[in-house]
Amino acid sequence: MPETRLKKGFLLAASPEIQDPVTFKSVVLLCEHTAAGSFGLMINKPLELDTNTENAELMQELSHPSIHLRLGGPLRQGQMMLLHSEDRKQDQMLNVCNDVFLGGDLAFLQESLSENSSKNLLLCFGYLGWGFGELEKELSDGYWCLYPADADLIFNTDADKIWSAVLKNIGGKYSSYSMLPDDLSAN
Repeated sequence: MPETRLKKGFLLAASPEIQDPVTFKSVVLLCEHTAAGSFGLMINKPLELDTNTENAELMQELSHPSIHLRLGGPLRQGQMMLLHSEDRKQDQMLNVCNDVFLGGDLAFLQESLSENSSKNLLLCFGYLGWGFGELEKELSDGYWCLYPADADLIFNTDADKIWSAVLKNIGGKYSSYSMLPDDLSAN
């Protein structure tokens, strides 16, 4: 039986009924959930950045093998948010779940890379947000499946396998959904 209680530190796996190209087969890490609203980051949508931009130097830095770039969501895609497993400077970080933190500035990122202290770095551009009651309604309408987040799933599972892994772990009919192809008309 899938989880039904929304709270920070859970994954939202998009149901197969969601056909929006941005959130299709997406997995969202719920970073905050309060009575006023919620926000989360998609963790399974790899992002390729154009290196022929004005920010070529920054783009070159972001091409480090320890950094995995993600489309965090459709809102404010110019905003970067860092998910990582570093527990230093906790007063500047949001502890989303065990061994998963949100936060850090460019200096923190550069320090982490120079020390090779973390292989667990997801740099997300943009986010998803919901106002009062919106996410609860989407959950009750069956648009999302909930599953407890863990660092291994977030950082060590290939982006293209996270959605299927979450649904398999939920089990039941969701396990069957995990095997659906991206394009059902291709069958």
